[in-house]
Amino acid sequence: MVGVWLQSRTIGNPRGDPATARVEMDVAEHRASCPPASDPPQGGCVAPTDALQRIQQALIWDGYEPGTSKAAAHFSEPLAGLGNGNWHKWAVRWSPTGVTFYYDDAETWSQSGGNSRTLTRRVTLRR
Repeated sequence: MVGVWLQSRTIGNPRGDPATARVEMDVAEHRASCPPASDPPQGGCVAPTDALQRIQQALIWDGYEPGTSKAAAHFSEPLAGLGNGNWHKWAVRWSPTGVTFYYDDAETWSQSGGNSRTLTRRVTLRR
């Protein structure tokens, strides 16, 4: 899996207030196939879907503990050129009222409400 996340050190503190506690923003997660999941986030990648030309994007809040963590996820339609071996541009625009994700300057997903009020983030790249 390859992923780009914007991570908050205070996620879930306090619970129920993502605007203060901040959220994790999964700008792009790419994998060859979707993992099996007993309770996937709404709109997320679920096996046995072919994921080679798709990405998953998500907002996660209220921590990571089972039963308290919340998420909204989006599994994209096939993205032109995703698996062509070239570099691509990933972007996220966020404000106190929502967040919008982009791939090569095209909007891929937008979600409103419950977003962080501040722009302090730690960027995590994973390969």
